[in-house]
Amino acid sequence: MAVLNKELRMVTYLRDNEEFSNNLIRAAQILSSITQKLTIVVFCDFGRTIGTHGFNMEIINMTGTKYARLRRLMLEDSDYCYVSIDNDIMVEKCFEEFVLSAVTSNSEVAWARIAAQKEHGFIANLVVVDKLLSHNLLRPLLWKFHVGITIPGQCFVIKNMNLPPTDTFLDDIAIGMFVRKSRSKIYTSANIIARERPNVTFKSLFGQRKRWAKGFYSLFSDCKSGDEHFQLMAHAFVYHFLWIPHYAVLWLLFLSSPPVCVLYIALIAAVISQRNIRYTLWAILYQFVFPVFHIWWIYNVLKGERNNDNS
Repeated sequence: MAVLNKELRMVTYLRDNEEFSNNLIRAAQILSSITQKLTIVVFCDFGRTIGTHGFNMEIINMTGTKYARLRRLMLEDSDYCYVSIDNDIMVEKCFEEFVLSAVTSNSEVAWARIAAQKEHGFIANLVVVDKLLSHNLLRPLLWKFHVGITIPGQCFVIKNMNLPPTDTFLDDIAIGMFVRKSRSKIYTSANIIARERPNVTFKSLFGQRKRWAKGFYSLFSDCKSGDEHFQLMAHAFVYHFLWIPHYAVLWLLFLSSPPVCVLYIALIAAVISQRNIRYTLWAILYQFVFPVFHIWWIYNVLKGERNNDNS
């Protein structure tokens, strides 16, 4: 039974030969159960045809970044409420409750936590740990201390707003910066509302970090104020440079007392994994392997390449 008398627009973004997934169908079914006024907006490449799957569906042929697509939709639309969701996202049971709370609240942007789907493999498990660190610790702490500028771009609720005319692969940061600057009202939940399919190979993870680097450089180049530059640098330090002081502490502890150094590594791993034994072991490996991807990100930022495609 529908409980909302408000029009919702579920927005998703397909690239290349991606199809409207079963995960998206499930998310749409959940949203259609809480409102009779649901429209599914699907952005895809030119010349694509997508089945409606029984939903009220609007197909928009447009290439480019997710940010550019969402911004165009908001410019052309009326005062709608959007549920933005990536194609590979698998929603959890509490997704419905989250959307209801977000839409009925007085907030303009809402998000919750995203976890990684369980996959086998070395890289996949490291990505799970990285998600635990970023979604459970880093993002909540940064917003708590009023320096957060990122939202989980995989799935969020947002009301129509005049997003700035920039373009970046990092829609999560671009929207977060605008929310911070405009002092928009936010609603957050500590629940895991969805799970994302993790990268499972070195190549795909390196490719993702390269795209992030291009997006970061584009945003940094387009910033108009020193405050925005500071926010981006603070974000970069916490997400991509924090391993440097961590290594400095490790080295000092190793020189003074190797057993204490080992305990420090185990403690950090326990904090990241929230004392989940399985992921605590992976969190130990994470501390020594993942800096390689941060170094690759730093290298690509210094190359100074902007967005040039949607790959």
